[in-house]
Amino acid sequence: MSIVSQIGPRPEALPQDLLAIDIAAKLHMDSHATALVSTDFGGLTQAAPAAVFYPSSPHDIGVLVQFSYSSSRPFTVAPRGHGHSVRGQAFAPDGVVIDMASLGHGRTDRIIVHSDDSPFRYVDAGGEQLWIDVLHAALDHGLAPPSWTDYLHLTVGGTLSNGGVSGQAFRHGPQISNVYELDVVTGKGEMVTCSRDDNSELFYAVLGGLGQFGIITRARIGLEPAPQRVRWVRLIYDDFGEFTRDQERLITMISASKEMQKKGRGFDYVEGSVLVADGSLIGSWRVSRPRHPTELESSLDFLLQQCATPRQAKQIHAQLLSSSAFHHPHSAYISARLVSVYGRLGLHPDAHSVFRASPDRRSSLLWNSILRANLARGHSLEALSLYHEMRALGALPEGFTFPLVIRACAALGVPRLCSSVHNHTVSMGFQGHLHVANELIIMYGNIGRMDLARQVFDAMPLRNVVSWNTLISGCSRNHDCEAAQNIFRLMESTGFEPNPVTWTALLSAHARCRRHDEVIGLFDKMRAKGVKATAEAVAVALSVYPYVCSAALEKGKEMHSFAIRSGLEAYAFVKNSLICMYGKLGDREDAERLFSETAVKDSVSWNALISSYAAAGLSSEAYEIFARMEKTREFTPNVVSWSAVIGGFASDGMVEHSLELFRQMQQAGVAPNSVTVATVLSACAELSALRSGKELHGHSIRGLMDHNLLVANGLLNMYTKSGSLREGQSVFNRMEDKDLISWNSMIAGYGVHGFCDQALGAFSDMVRAGCEPDGITFIALLSACGHSGRVSQGRRLFDQMVDEYKIPPCVEHYSCMVDLLGRAGLLGEARLLVECMPMKPNACVWGALLNSCRIYGNTAAAEDTMARVLGLEAQATGNYMLLSNIYAACGRWEDSARVRVMTKVKGLKKSPGQSWIEVKSSVHAFSAGSALPPGAEDVYEVLEDLYQHMESDKFALDGPLLQVVVQGDWAVD
Repeated sequence: MSIVSQIGPRPEALPQDLLAIDIAAKLHMDSHATALVSTDFGGLTQAAPAAVFYPSSPHDIGVLVQFSYSSSRPFTVAPRGHGHSVRGQAFAPDGVVIDMASLGHGRTDRIIVHSDDSPFRYVDAGGEQLWIDVLHAALDHGLAPPSWTDYLHLTVGGTLSNGGVSGQAFRHGPQISNVYELDVVTGKGEMVTCSRDDNSELFYAVLGGLGQFGIITRARIGLEPAPQRVRWVRLIYDDFGEFTRDQERLITMISASKEMQKKGRGFDYVEGSVLVADGSLIGSWRVSRPRHPTELESSLDFLLQQCATPRQAKQIHAQLLSSSAFHHPHSAYISARLVSVYGRLGLHPDAHSVFRASPDRRSSLLWNSILRANLARGHSLEALSLYHEMRALGALPEGFTFPLVIRACAALGVPRLCSSVHNHTVSMGFQGHLHVANELIIMYGNIGRMDLARQVFDAMPLRNVVSWNTLISGCSRNHDCEAAQNIFRLMESTGFEPNPVTWTALLSAHARCRRHDEVIGLFDKMRAKGVKATAEAVAVALSVYPYVCSAALEKGKEMHSFAIRSGLEAYAFVKNSLICMYGKLGDREDAERLFSETAVKDSVSWNALISSYAAAGLSSEAYEIFARMEKTREFTPNVVSWSAVIGGFASDGMVEHSLELFRQMQQAGVAPNSVTVATVLSACAELSALRSGKELHGHSIRGLMDHNLLVANGLLNMYTKSGSLREGQSVFNRMEDKDLISWNSMIAGYGVHGFCDQALGAFSDMVRAGCEPDGITFIALLSACGHSGRVSQGRRLFDQMVDEYKIPPCVEHYSCMVDLLGRAGLLGEARLLVECMPMKPNACVWGALLNSCRIYGNTAAAEDTMARVLGLEAQATGNYMLLSNIYAACGRWEDSARVRVMTKVKGLKKSPGQSWIEVKSSVHAFSAGSALPPGAEDVYEVLEDLYQHMESDKFALDGPLLQVVVQGDWAVD
């Protein structure tokens, strides 16, 4: 028999527009992928496809077949199950082979047993599923198929396409006689459900049709009660024909005897082994090791893909070592597969051990697998180090290596490093590679350089839908929904059809820009256009309901109902989004109910509940869930879990808890990311914990995070709020890319420290740099002018904000202006501004005016203002204290005492003023009359020494004011 062979894949044999459809990313054209599907089971024929397709759903298969059917350049499409087809049935020379096994990757819903009490019991099994797995799933319910294949490691779709004849066929008929219903992808790409009653012609044509009439993606197979015990008889023959005749005779003879059947002594199945001349057994092939390298790779490929636990992976690893599989010519592929499995299961040391022990260290496939394993663990620096080692050994990177290297640089977020890797891809000649260019777009989007992302996009010689989607996603990540919308329109005008991923990216862009109502509108528009709502799109829509102003919970429940009707609620990330939505809306009952109903909880499920409670201000409840997660020992809190509880305590004002949790996080060996560091820096800023902030700064430098924009802004805020303006300036000056938050933080820092000129200079630099100011910018500027008495400058800035930048003044702006005028003694003008405000003044505005009355001792104005304040904040003790101090400063002691008595009558108590000091990275808080914390004696010694110096320098305090301040009930900082 002749052997037909081809040198390798020819991607040019496929039409180029195939790469423009939304499933193109699942096509693999590398020689390693095509080699696995180029040889039949017997090793008699070879034919290389142009590509291998790894679908994630039957819909993907339909899209591919439909494209081939309608294309001006049709190509062969052939499904491949577990690689047991013979005579080229699963070949697609210069076409596309569909790897059916990928349908079941990570899915638990591809085998569903229906085992109710009715006589009609069955199992729905995906066409890619193995009979061994179908049998085990059925046996868990006490059921079994009446007939199955002799060798259980064959696929359902493959055997049914070939009739499914086995040793049980003599009594129970072939497997196809026990099939009730099929889901089939036809030659036109249509997805059709057929049975004996519906589309019966297709049903009977597909069963036993050798794959010529359709691709089976689901089969409904009848089940019956499994026997409690079986008899196993094995006969040894030296003639195969004699064995088959005896097999048929035994089954039919005993089956015909009613008496034997009543006694339960009938045979359902007879297995035999044929002894041939060399002493080997033909019937023992099911337990023998594959002899052909391609057969070995195919078997191992399947087994490794099915590994779900570390124990299974190590068992296969041990079998590989005993079979000398690492020493044949295809060992690099086997090593790469094993590295990938260990990486997926989180067994990082084992992945590295396999990688280091591989005899073929020049295979790009092996290097790609270890790079991918490191990136999955967040070890970006180690991935880059490995890439340098790869180059030093002379191993050549290829088109699938560079996206991994680019991803590592993007994860580090260092702009200079990102620019270097881009230049490197150009020097290596990969700038036009589709996957490389797409990854570069993602990288630049991650570091906020959408201008460079657009340059890469515009220079691409070939684009696909993924290219458009990554560009829109980059705009989304950078909160630029206008740009995302414009690119979406351009995509449509150039002939590319937006797919569900495109719509999801657009929805995400508007969600990040807090255009919550527009997200709901776009979601409705997407459905009106006939685009099927994906689980991802539903998850984005659910994320905005906590921020919708009216009837948020009611509307969220409507979307929940839609998810149930669409069959999307079962998706893990949809359920997690529902948990988040209910948690953020304060509906703890529904949030915990959905969490408890989640059959397979993972770390994301726990994090959804923790983060939603933290965002709703329920930091203590969030920590309780966090503690429950730790106690389960099934999941270890990861960086997201820690960041959520740390951020929750920080948002609720319990910053000491945040710092303590951060220290516990480090002790637990969990590496913080940029979000964690920025959150803890914010807590340090609130406490003025400069030493802890500096330690975090050092940590961020060691982790190459100090150039990350989020971290850099956190450092700037921490230093300026902790009184270390010089270090803040240093951080600001080193920032390569400054955003609006950076400029606002620096301007506010100058203002707080009384450097109004520098704040105004920074504002001028900001405008020259092309950064558009916002309302917060002007709050910082007006506050700086107020603390420096720059009334004229403050007025000009207020007018500039309204006239030039079209920013409508809010209450905070008016509060700053009232404070500015009041501090300058212009109480009448300040009062007039309050009365002319377009919105109702709040307590902050009146409080600013009241404070100005205190400064200038204007008791008449203070009494009138106090009446307004009490109308808004009748229970605020601080306002009474301020009025009492105003009376005392003017010598009106009786009025001062009357105010104090009034607060006691009303039952108002002043929260004791607290001060804190940082000692050896620990923050100690203390207040008047509290127990002395450790080390407080030393603090008071220093204070006493300062007091003696003040006395010697004849430092004078206002006597009456001192008399009020030192009274126990009114001790102030």
